[in-house]
Formats: sequence, C-alpha cells, structure tokens
Amino acid sequence: WQRHAVDFYLPERSPVHAVSHGVVVEVRQDSDRTCTRYSPECDEWVNSITVRTPEGGLVEYAHLYYRGALVDEGQAVQAGDLLGLSGNTGYSLGPHLHLALLGVDDKLQRQTFAMTFKHRQGTGLLKEGRTYRRTDCPHHPASLLPTTSAGQPPA
Repeated sequence: WQRHAVDFYLPERSPVHAVSHGVVVEVRQDSDRTCTRYSPECDEWVNSITVRTPEGGLVEYAHLYYRGALVDEGQAVQAGDLLGLSGNTGYSLGPHLHLALLGVDDKLQRQTFAMTFKHRQGTGLLKEGRTYRRTDCPHHPASLLPTTSAGQPPA
C-alpha cells in the first residue's frame, strides 16, 4: 500500500518542511530506535508527523528524529513551514525522509496516491530511479501539489 511513497535521503537532523498546507493530526516522536531487518515491532519505532490537507488527504512524514517534531497536533501549517528534523527511526536502512500522500480507495483500504512536484522542468511526477536535488526545485526542497495520479485530490 506504499506504492507511491517517496524516500528522500537526508542526513539526520535535516529540516523537514511542509509540502502542503493543512492541520497536523498526529505527531509521534518518542522513539530513538532503528531496525535494519524488518519485524512488526519496527512499526512502533517510527517517528512521524501527519498533516490533513483541505482536500481530505493525509501527508505523512516518517522516520523523523527522536523528539525532532517542531509542531503540535491541531496546529495549522502552510506549505514551506518547518515541521521537524529528519532521522533514522523504525525500519530504515539509513537516514531519510519517507513522504506519502495517503487516503482510502473505494473499498475503504488505506493507500498512497501519486504525487506531483514542482521542479525546474515544470510540474509532474518524479521518475523512479532518477536523482533529484534541492536545486531542481524553485522554492522548497519538495513543493508538493497534493493530487492523485488522475489529477483529483484523495477522498
């Protein structure tokens, strides 16, 4: 169900900015543990921040630094606001930011949606296997337009 999630490899404690405006609905920042071999308990060790967009989707920022959240649940955020610090918590093979746009499908199953990004060449989906750098983006390291691959906001 994480088919469209994107991993950005970042050094620990790198700033993580909101890619869309919305309201913070969940903050998890109590873990300082990492596991490199997956087991179900690894899921409990992931620090994350989840933001609900006005369209109803959820943007999840995962593997954040221990006590690295800089926002609170219920707080309104704008695109570009500093949310927290990147880390290496939960099931992770190295420091990175796991970014996902979540929603539910017509069977009420949790799923990710494809994300479009603003970059120097315009707006579009990131291509698998290609490397993107901060300098590829005109304003923020990841300026996300929260839409599905069909161009609709998630339900």
